[in-house]
Amino acid sequence: CIRDRRISLANIQLCYPKLSEEEQPRMAKDSLINTSICMIESTWMWAHKYPAIAKKVRSIENEELVTACVEQGRGVVLVLAHFGNWEMYPAYVGYNYKNGVALVKDTEIDAFDKLLHKSRGRSGGVVAPCTREGLTQMYQLIAQGGVAAVGADQEPDPKHGCFAPFFGQQALSSVLTQDILQKTGAKAIGSTFLRLPKGTGYALKFFEIDEAIYSKDLQASTAALTQAHEQIISIQPEQYNWCYKRFRARPEREPAVY
Repeated sequence: CIRDRRISLANIQLCYPKLSEEEQPRMAKDSLINTSICMIESTWMWAHKYPAIAKKVRSIENEELVTACVEQGRGVVLVLAHFGNWEMYPAYVGYNYKNGVALVKDTEIDAFDKLLHKSRGRSGGVVAPCTREGLTQMYQLIAQGGVAAVGADQEPDPKHGCFAPFFGQQALSSVLTQDILQKTGAKAIGSTFLRLPKGTGYALKFFEIDEAIYSKDLQASTAALTQAHEQIISIQPEQYNWCYKRFRARPEREPAVY
């Protein structure tokens, strides 16, 4: 819709100022197409368990980063972004790991949320809502050596965030991941399901994150988190969900974006 295109373009103009006036709208359009494809694909995935979904995964890169921690009994936080097909993760962690958990944000429409929880949890594991109870359950599972999928790349409540660089802009960013790492001793690993061309499937990727993410200095750890998000997005920026008001909150004296 016009609103989503306008927001996407505003974000891209901030984050990719060197793109031409022709390239920026093209990226916004391609991003909206990819986000729409993700939603369509998700309806199929919600109806199937991970073994069927896994047939569409054409390659897996650096998964040993996760399995090594699991073998040692150390919890893992998969640092995700709303990129590619992020809806793959509840099935992936639920099927492949004991104490697998995916953190999700409910729509606050009870009947729809119950359906989504059932569908996302079809492959096993726990689907934890962003509530006090859901977060407590997730922390407990990670502390027990579980693997959690956490997409904390969107703007949090100001009480639960701080500003950090994101593509050269100061963006209010979540401190949830950093808190989990401090309290559970888990390892943070970046990950994404990259959509391959022409509907041929996905490439599952894992990568190391800057050690600063474990710092007790929130500015340093949050900057490491947003750097991980940048690393994911930079793989193929048009696969990121840009139609979200990522810069709604602004530092003092900075002009509004939207």
